Amino acid sequence: MIDQIVGRCSVGESNPSVIRYVISRLRHGYTTFQKMSKSERKALLREIVEVHESNRQLYSDVMSGRIRCS
Repeated sequence: MIDQIVGRCSVGESNPSVIRYVISRLRHGYTTFQKMSKSERKALLREIVEVHESNRQLYSDVMSGRIRCS
């Protein structure tokens, strides 16, 4: 689910911008995020940043020709 939400963001967006967007997509937005335990929040933020970085790397690879799309 996180992959799909982060995938809607541009690879040029900053990590904080993508994090805000993902949190806004939670059922009750920031309230849901606040009710998560500290460890759950940290894990969510880590996953968001990792997925966003992976998307950036894929974009870079495709645009530089290291990966060919057919």
